[in-house]
Amino acid sequence: MDRAYIIKINEYLQIDPYNLDLILQCFDEIQNSEFLKEQLAIARHQIFVENLYDLSDEVKANVASHLQGANFFPLIVLLDKFDDVLAFYEKHQLPREILVHTFLDVNLWIRGYNDRNHKDGFEELRWLKIHFKNEIFRVGRLQFIYKKNYLKANVYTHKLTGETVIIPHDLSAFDEEGFAASSSTVQFTAQVKETDEAIFSNCVLQDGVMIKQDVALAKSDYDLFLGENDYVLDVHIPGYEPLDVEKCKESLEQALTFYQTYFSDYTYKAFVCDSWLLAPQFKEMLSADSNINKFASLFTLVTGAVRSSSFLFFVFRTTDPDLEKLPRKSSLQESVYQYLKNNKSLSVMNGFIPIYPSK
Repeated sequence: MDRAYIIKINEYLQIDPYNLDLILQCFDEIQNSEFLKEQLAIARHQIFVENLYDLSDEVKANVASHLQGANFFPLIVLLDKFDDVLAFYEKHQLPREILVHTFLDVNLWIRGYNDRNHKDGFEELRWLKIHFKNEIFRVGRLQFIYKKNYLKANVYTHKLTGETVIIPHDLSAFDEEGFAASSSTVQFTAQVKETDEAIFSNCVLQDGVMIKQDVALAKSDYDLFLGENDYVLDVHIPGYEPLDVEKCKESLEQALTFYQTYFSDYTYKAFVCDSWLLAPQFKEMLSADSNINKFASLFTLVTGAVRSSSFLFFVFRTTDPDLEKLPRKSSLQESVYQYLKNNKSLSVMNGFIPIYPSK
């Protein structure tokens, strides 16, 4: 990889001239240092051979102590694989617009780094890695990853009425509010047993919360609609754009067509999403016709966990827990600030939208 290669692939990445120049300066600095070139080789091995989620702390520290300019080292680790991206898109005959739209995320995370750290650079290798491994595609407003279902529950539907019953996986732990528990907050544990005739459980999941309730679902009456071996389309929501629910609906429809056209070996049972945007607390904070609540209403909630730190990161672009330092420039920031100030917790939730077979 050389400077000309980076400039060439920017035809697809569309990084603005200011940040592109900083990336090239960082690349030059690496090429002029035997130590940094060695760290780059180690980093590429960690990410693409060892398949680590992120660079080791040692590599990060070594790079930070030697780089003089803006730190775009993690992005340069990824850029070397862009030829593989182009080859994948060509092999599967994927539209160029999907490629360009998908990799706009690079720009969003460069912007996010600046917002959080108030300096130029890039660090989100863990997330952007999946773009360079061709595991995520942006189709319209939303991004999608095809994968095995990760929801910690099974979804059953009544054969006649269509009633949905959600049963957590056996031994799932819950806190006193009915959310997924950490080891220190466990108050209740699901006990689920399956026989040839029925599924028995001491609880169900309703609106994202565990309800203590003994249930017995006769297999003659209920079908397993969504289980752990099913394939799903995992939904992610890029930031820095309005969350227009109509555009999101269009995106869901377009994505299903895209995956059924280009990756037709799989049967996709549902769209799933795990996000702070599905937090039920927004019903208290925001109006029913807010974009966030309208988006959340598309999903049937399954479960969630208390994780206020996610709201600091995505709403305020910070990891600093000091509430009085939080920016309050938007109505959303003000609403979340007031909620947290009143010592209330916020939950990251997951849910699904069923995909029914075409008739």
